[in-house]
Amino acid sequence: MLDRHLQESGNDSKISDSTSSNIESDSLEAYSLSSKPASIQPLQSTSQPKSKNAFAQLRRAWNNLTFRTKLTLILVGSAALPVVIVTQGLITLNKERAFDELKHTLQQQGQSFTNEYVLRTQVDTETQAENIANILQATEIDLSNPAQVAARRELIENYLVINENQESPELTKNFKIITDAQGKTVAQNIFVGDDNFSNQPLLPVLNQELSLQKYQRVSLPTGISLTDIPIVQNALKTGQPLSGIELVKNQSLQKIGLAKQADIGLRQQPNQNLAEAKRPFPEGTYDIDGGKAGLLSMAVHPVKINNKLVGTVVIGTLFNRNYGLVDKFTQIYNGPVATIFAKDWRVVTNVPYTDGKTRAIGTRVAREVAEKVLNQGNEFVGATSIIGQQYLTFYTPLYDHQKVLNPGQAKPVGIAFVGKSFLEADNHLAYQQFIAYSIGGGILLIVGLISIPLASSFSRPLRRLSGFAKQVADGKQGVRLEISDDRQDEIGILSREMNTMASNIEANLEARRQEAERVKLFAEIAASRAREAQDLNAVFDKAVSGARQIIGADRVVIYRFNSDWSGYIAAESVLPGWTVALSQEISDPCIPNHLIEAYKKGRVVATNNVLETNYHPKHKKLFERLQIKANLVVPILQNDQLFGLLVAHHCLATHEWQQSEIDFLSQVSTQVRLALDRVGTLEQIIQEKAKLQRRALELLMEVDPLTQGDLTIRASVTEDEIGTIADSYNATIASLRQIVSQVQEAAQQVAITTSNKESSVSELSQEASRQAEEITSALARIQQMATSIRAVATNAEQAEAAVQQASQTVAEGDTAMNRTVDGILAIRETVAQTSKKVKRLGESTQKISKVVNLISTFADQTNLLALNAAIEAANAGEQGRGFAVVAERVRGLARQSTEATAEIEKLVTDIQTETNEVVAAMEAGTEQVVAGTQLVDETRQSLNKISDVSAQINELVRAIATVTVEQSQASEEVTQTMSDVAAIANKTLTEATQVAASFKELLAVAQKLQANASQFKVN
Repeated sequence: MLDRHLQESGNDSKISDSTSSNIESDSLEAYSLSSKPASIQPLQSTSQPKSKNAFAQLRRAWNNLTFRTKLTLILVGSAALPVVIVTQGLITLNKERAFDELKHTLQQQGQSFTNEYVLRTQVDTETQAENIANILQATEIDLSNPAQVAARRELIENYLVINENQESPELTKNFKIITDAQGKTVAQNIFVGDDNFSNQPLLPVLNQELSLQKYQRVSLPTGISLTDIPIVQNALKTGQPLSGIELVKNQSLQKIGLAKQADIGLRQQPNQNLAEAKRPFPEGTYDIDGGKAGLLSMAVHPVKINNKLVGTVVIGTLFNRNYGLVDKFTQIYNGPVATIFAKDWRVVTNVPYTDGKTRAIGTRVAREVAEKVLNQGNEFVGATSIIGQQYLTFYTPLYDHQKVLNPGQAKPVGIAFVGKSFLEADNHLAYQQFIAYSIGGGILLIVGLISIPLASSFSRPLRRLSGFAKQVADGKQGVRLEISDDRQDEIGILSREMNTMASNIEANLEARRQEAERVKLFAEIAASRAREAQDLNAVFDKAVSGARQIIGADRVVIYRFNSDWSGYIAAESVLPGWTVALSQEISDPCIPNHLIEAYKKGRVVATNNVLETNYHPKHKKLFERLQIKANLVVPILQNDQLFGLLVAHHCLATHEWQQSEIDFLSQVSTQVRLALDRVGTLEQIIQEKAKLQRRALELLMEVDPLTQGDLTIRASVTEDEIGTIADSYNATIASLRQIVSQVQEAAQQVAITTSNKESSVSELSQEASRQAEEITSALARIQQMATSIRAVATNAEQAEAAVQQASQTVAEGDTAMNRTVDGILAIRETVAQTSKKVKRLGESTQKISKVVNLISTFADQTNLLALNAAIEAANAGEQGRGFAVVAERVRGLARQSTEATAEIEKLVTDIQTETNEVVAAMEAGTEQVVAGTQLVDETRQSLNKISDVSAQINELVRAIATVTVEQSQASEEVTQTMSDVAAIANKTLTEATQVAASFKELLAVAQKLQANASQFKVN
């Protein structure tokens, strides 16, 4: 960011240089135009003659300036140029030096954090593990002998005491464990953080003493195996003490009760506007157990008796959510934030999250840092993005015990981080820049006060211009400058232009406000959740209220027609003091049929004066009772039928309706029509659904005797979807009746010709049973098909109308936004033109100053000549007395001229000052125009929400298509099932024929089959 500031400073100087060159070139161009010869010289083809001509023009312009002007320019330029160069140079050097100092300081603080806090936990853990191991070895307790451990348990547990109220977080331990030679725990003392881990942790309060982190003891049984922790496994394998910053999976942490504190998870962080290098690697690049792993500072020290490994001492500190470690460092070192990473994942930090209130734990480091620190094992010093903010950072890698076992193969398992926000450095540099610019500005101010004479001639008009510009910039409306039409100087032109600008701004603002209100009203009506007819009252009330406020009418009503074309007031919005039409009984049956037909075609009736129109007498009485002077009638259609009228009234006086008012009320009517169509469609769908359900119930009741074996039943066939299903029922039952008849005939034949062959008859019965099951399955699939058909009929018509209208609404809103943006651009152009004219006024005042200086010189010389003349007249005595009187009068006139020129100089200076203020006010007006553009963008976002509704309707269409596919599949399954039934029937017939031909001894069984088949009624 410091580099960016340097670049911005360079850009500013370039802009100022280009501006001054433009002004200079403008003055030269003006001079050349005024002094160019009558004949036009041909253009030169080489650059050298052009440069000579430019130099000659510049020299002529310099020679034509007065000596006082030249001297003033030389003094101001000679003082300003060194001051600007020296000040800018000092600021640049100071920025570079400050960046280097900050970088060096941050490196030192990062190393201090790593060594004094992070690695100190490891050193202290090693020391304590070694001390406990030495004591156990000295007491010769065989940790692998359960009897010895049980006998001396109290002594062993005394070695594992943990001070949970330790004031130094880098010395706090989460667990002390003693294992046997197989890595199973024989004694332990474990503490876990006593916090609400379900909430995001808050940042520490500035300038407030840090509170100690609370812990609670974890009670676990002994005999838990720790060999799945790599450092424990390797210590048992090698028999040597090991320590390091270890990354342990959550499953292993569950064994020692630390899984909940370690389970931080992965937190979302803003990446959409960052470069690829500033974003983290994709999730899963590093194994952090899905955001549940734990980063621990651990030491494992073997316990040996007579050179035999009998156990280990395991001590560790969990970094996850160990906030005291980073907060203490930040407090002691006055400001830098700190973080400890497990791989690229923050497990403890006091870096603020995007909400500015909570810690950014669970977020991940930028990939440029991970690449250098984790993949390459190097330190990283420089600027990078942290949760969307720029920081100057220091990252250093952290290693596990593999750094001792395999130094060349070890890979970092974590990162220690210290950083400072560029905002703090920028504030410090901004203060230094302020001091430097203040000193330079003071010097330039002194030089300017000495070099430029004061003048004040037109201060009052310019103060009025400045005050007027400030009022316009502050948004005050209705203010205008008083200026006479015969004043044609710069002040008069500027005053008239500023009055014009204020009028344009007010008109554009009013148009933008009205357009925004209209779009908002349309959006509210379109987004209404009306589902039933009773819900429409809220839509009507919103429509009439919003329409009345926007067009400024006295009353707006919705007149709803009955079936006989009589009607009533369904909704009303009226200003206080006028008659409320909603509370009165209004009958208006006198609307002629031809007018009703015209309303159906969308006719709009605008009446500026109802008294001058040939209305029906009943209508006139109605107008008189409701005090109506002018009205505007717009039809409301529902499914191409006349639903009612949207009527606006002016009661105080007649009103000439504008086309914009007519268009707006027509748009409101369209929005109301859409709401009516939506409700009507929903009600129609509900009615169709109820009708289908009623017909389905009737069908089920008709075919219910089928369950009692009555195959003579026929369902009533209608023209709807249920009729199709009933026809399928009848066909199925007819087929079944034919099958049963054939079975009865076959049984009778078998009874005559067969006697004992039970097996064939039994097989025939099984096939008949399977046939009944297949028929039942077919009926179920037919019902599924009917359900799908009802679903298809439910939403078909609604989709197309809703999508088309939503698209139309969004298009109208977008057109309105474009008109608003055009108005804002016109305002910006007007402000720019006015600013240019103000600058030209400042240039004119400088010319006046030159003339005043010349007059002042003439007055001084005249005064000197008059004084000399008076002296000569005194020497001449009586003869020169008359000449002395004249000289004294001339001297008086010269003195008055000097005083007048002094006043003019003061007025000219005030003019220049006030002109600068006017330019500043113009710039403020430009900023308000930009803010207005942002408001228009917000309104456009509201319209985009309407577009989302269209997307939901598209989902309905896709759902209908899905149901249609299901219907087709169900129909295919019904066809296949019927085919199976036919095949089974054929097989049954074949078996019956075989039995009749070959096995006459099955007579008894055949008689039983005949009795069973007789239960079905087929005639």
